Amino acid sequence: MLRTSVLPPLGAAGRPGGFAGDPAAAAYDTAYGEVETEVLRGARVAAAPAKASAAVAAPLVSPGVLDETTAHASVMPPPVKPSARPRDPVNALADRTKRRRKRGWWILALVLVLVAAGGGAGWYFSAGPGGQVTVPTVAVGSAPADAVVAVTALGLTTTDATANSPTVPVGAVIGTDPSGGSSVLNGSSVAIITSIGPAQLPVPPLVGLSEAAATQAATDAHFTVATPSQTQFSSSVDKGNVIAALGTDGNPLGPTYADQQPVTFVVSLGGIPAVDGMSADAANAALVAVGLVSTVGSTDYNDTVAAGAVISHEVPADPVHTGATITLHVSNGPEPTVPDVTGQSWSKAKAALQAAGFTLAYNQLADLAPDAFSVRATDPVAGTRQPGGTKVTVSFSGF
Repeated sequence: MLRTSVLPPLGAAGRPGGFAGDPAAAAYDTAYGEVETEVLRGARVAAAPAKASAAVAAPLVSPGVLDETTAHASVMPPPVKPSARPRDPVNALADRTKRRRKRGWWILALVLVLVAAGGGAGWYFSAGPGGQVTVPTVAVGSAPADAVVAVTALGLTTTDATANSPTVPVGAVIGTDPSGGSSVLNGSSVAIITSIGPAQLPVPPLVGLSEAAATQAATDAHFTVATPSQTQFSSSVDKGNVIAALGTDGNPLGPTYADQQPVTFVVSLGGIPAVDGMSADAANAALVAVGLVSTVGSTDYNDTVAAGAVISHEVPADPVHTGATITLHVSNGPEPTVPDVTGQSWSKAKAALQAAGFTLAYNQLADLAPDAFSVRATDPVAGTRQPGGTKVTVSFSGF
């Protein structure tokens, strides 16, 4: 008789299927129930959740011996691992308490570490190197020592720096770098910038230009122009053009000049009017028209200049400004000549000599009967040129 081992199919209850009343199926049900009861009891007392411990591997069916005539197979229940013995509830509670205490110490240690880290970070980003401070604003023109005190009071360090400034006096504070109001890290270095005065800039050509053109050139060169300009008379520079460009010291500018400093222009009023040969009145009017004043200095005889006309004029030393006084020298005409009055009656001779501008010396008796007396001679003699007012002595016939 041939016997073969097989795995019979499971029935609806999860046991091996077979014929009704099969002794092997009954044996499987009894073994499966005992295993289930034992597993459930261990799950209820175990501390860990009863999840995987109750799982049982799929039942193994021992190879049966198939009777060819009966087709019957014997089935063996699967091996069952004995469950752990139930634990004492007091011990289980103590274990849980111990585990919780260990977790509490770890949590406390973590909190302390976080607090320390937070405090360290707070210090680093406030009073420590990671913190920031606002650079103070120092007064422009203040003393460098005052600026150093203001900066170092905030925990910053200082260095010295210089820069040109057309407005801040030499040695006074211009500002800081970084500038006031900036945020910097604690302990940073701040430069205190002091003035070394304005920068020296090249001076463009200015003399000979019109005042407007010179003003534009000076402005383009970063200078300022003082107003009003100075004026003076010049016979060599056309009216309205620049005679000189002066610095703050009153001297003509050199090849360089300080940035933004004022330039004073001296502008030509043109030449003094030519008044020689004019009448004294006409000369005075011409001078007054350009802002000058005239005065008569002397009157002289002149053979070429008519009497009453200006022979010459004198001007003050340069520079001649508006309001200056010009002295006029006026002609009396040609120097007079002693007229020839010899043989004339005293009445005619006397009139002729006085008209020529001479003073007379003679015997006063002639005035009693001027027509009765005649002139015998004069001294100086007739034809002699004498200054006006020269005394001429007259002698009469019969005396």
